[in-house]
Amino acid sequence: MTHGVTGHRPPLPRLLDAAAQILDSRRRVGHQRRVCNVQ
Repeated sequence: MTHGVTGHRPPLPRLLDAAAQILDSRRRVGHQRRVCNVQ
């Protein structure tokens, strides 16, 4: 992934961390749902 937008002026690391955690949690939930649906 390229961070061209946040390259010259990095935003608050906390926001990036929170966003990353939210995306990760959503991916995990989606993966679990897929596994449950398959089973």
